[in-house]
Amino acid sequence: VVRPVRAAHLHAAWRQALSAGENAGSRAAMALTESLAEGLPLSVLVADDNVVNQMVARMMLKRLGYTADVAANGFEVLRAIDAKPYDLILMDVRMPEMDGYEASRRIVAQWADRPTSRPRIIAMTGNALQGERERCLESGMDDYMAKPFRLEELARLLLRWGPPPRRTDAEGRQGMG
Repeated sequence: VVRPVRAAHLHAAWRQALSAGENAGSRAAMALTESLAEGLPLSVLVADDNVVNQMVARMMLKRLGYTADVAANGFEVLRAIDAKPYDLILMDVRMPEMDGYEASRRIVAQWADRPTSRPRIIAMTGNALQGERERCLESGMDDYMAKPFRLEELARLLLRWGPPPRRTDAEGRQGMG
């Protein structure tokens, strides 16, 4: 990847690195992980009630160059997105008080008049049962990954759902000043 880093070039380099042979791809992927956030800036919220899972997700994001905020349930997610704009939410589906399914439905409803401006929601679930992916998508989540997930899978999803769409003031998220 040459500087200045452009999202399209970075995306192509990631695709090449991830599709290469396992050893060569791993080395290339590790070399690129530190520059992903530089070429693809995203504001990320990790929603998970398990402190260990929060730490693992934040550490993986940090390896990709991102810092992330944390919410422990759906109510905290809704408060967080009202206080700050997020491009991406990594959403655990099973949380106390309000689960990820309900939080996602409420987010989609809140942004119903401007769906391309809402944060993208990636489900994180340890429940890899048949039909789980469909249930996540039906609740309004944009994608799905089963726990435990790998760094390369997380990077692939960040690339898939970024860069964020350009927003005008009229399309701005609630809570933006």
